[in-house]
Amino acid sequence: MSTYIIGLYQSGFVASYPARCEKDDSGGGLASGYINFTTGNGDALEVIQEYQKTANYTGGFDKYIGTLKKLAATHSSSTAGLDGYCGLWTKSCKDPNFFATQIAVANSRYQAPSLKY
Repeated sequence: MSTYIIGLYQSGFVASYPARCEKDDSGGGLASGYINFTTGNGDALEVIQEYQKTANYTGGFDKYIGTLKKLAATHSSSTAGLDGYCGLWTKSCKDPNFFATQIAVANSRYQAPSLKY
């Protein structure tokens, strides 16, 4: 249920779109995936780092890691150095492990902590 509420709040749609990637109007850089993981707050970086540990990972995101770390460290809304990132995010969603990683990060970073209250 919370996934539907988040989707409605963030995008105006009830469904989530794991392959979606676009400029975040609220200052988060690029927003992508299941719950709008952003390049500016580091949760997109976390998804990618966890995805790198999976069997099907092919190395596509490696060239963005340095830039993503800098953006997350400064909470930057910049998209400089991320040319091709959205296309790769969308393409990577063809791998079920990438979507599963998005769900796992959303659960560990947001949903599980919220259940403590």
